Amino acid sequence: MNVIDKAISYIGTNLGVICRAEALSLSGLPFYLQDSYRFFQTKLFDMPCLLMWAREGNASPANIEKHCQAMRNVWPEGEVVYLTEAMTAQNRSRLIQHKVSFIVPGNQMYLPVLGIDLREHFRKLRVANKAEMNLTPTAQLVVLWSLLKESIQGINSAQMAERLNCTRVAAARAFDELAGFDWAFIEKSRGNQKTLGFESDGRSLWQLVSEHMQNPVRKVRWVLDRHDDLPAVMAGESALAKYTLMSEPQYPVYAIAASDWNGIRKTLQLKELTYPEPGCIALQTWRYGPDLLAEGHYVDRLSLFLSLRQESDPRIKIAADELLEQISW
Repeated sequence: MNVIDKAISYIGTNLGVICRAEALSLSGLPFYLQDSYRFFQTKLFDMPCLLMWAREGNASPANIEKHCQAMRNVWPEGEVVYLTEAMTAQNRSRLIQHKVSFIVPGNQMYLPVLGIDLREHFRKLRVANKAEMNLTPTAQLVVLWSLLKESIQGINSAQMAERLNCTRVAAARAFDELAGFDWAFIEKSRGNQKTLGFESDGRSLWQLVSEHMQNPVRKVRWVLDRHDDLPAVMAGESALAKYTLMSEPQYPVYAIAASDWNGIRKTLQLKELTYPEPGCIALQTWRYGPDLLAEGHYVDRLSLFLSLRQESDPRIKIAADELLEQISW
């Protein structure tokens, strides 16, 4: 299915409009327009529309605006609509600022002359029930990876799965989950591979998403000290003492993935205690692998903050807040 067929299907599915696109041959066009676009004519709600299908799809927003204006001078019968299969979030924002109509099939439809911004409309529907929703562990990992490791711009779900040591299905579902919020979107989709983008980054993204993040700690167990053989990283107040001026806790705190607990317990023959006693450690089992984002032998600062932000001890709360100031946003 080519992009014209995708556009017609996208329009029909989302606007309930049955339309046809007919190839249009326009004489006297400048060579740069003839070489850059194919033209199709259709109607939306009785309004004639000229679809400018970009052959390459990599023109700058400024040039797209100029090209659309040039086509309005040649074809004054209705609305001129830029059509492409993929577009960056930044370019979409700039076209919207300049009121340039465009369609990215499966992603966004912006037709200001008709009062339509389809992506924003569906975003509002999707986020209406998400105000109190927590992210799943994999989705939370995706955001933390973007904040702490590298930008995920251009990283598809299969590549993300390799980074997070999860299945491709889990990564694709995490992308879809995040795209339901108004600060994230699917940049493009080809087959089962998807690329995710965020409207903000750094501290701005954290401020938007932190309320949806959950405590990574699922359970805390007391076990006899076998940490020399334990494939774990320091966490809790032990990690806090590393990053801040907090003193070391009475019992060292370690973290492993909850999914690894049974295997580690059997392999190391760990003895779980009902109550702490001299020589034991606190072993946190996490919703995701704490080693994925760890800084050396210590859990990352953002996950550590999330694990401590509900603490009632004011000293811990102050130290936890200090962690955010240490991040190179």
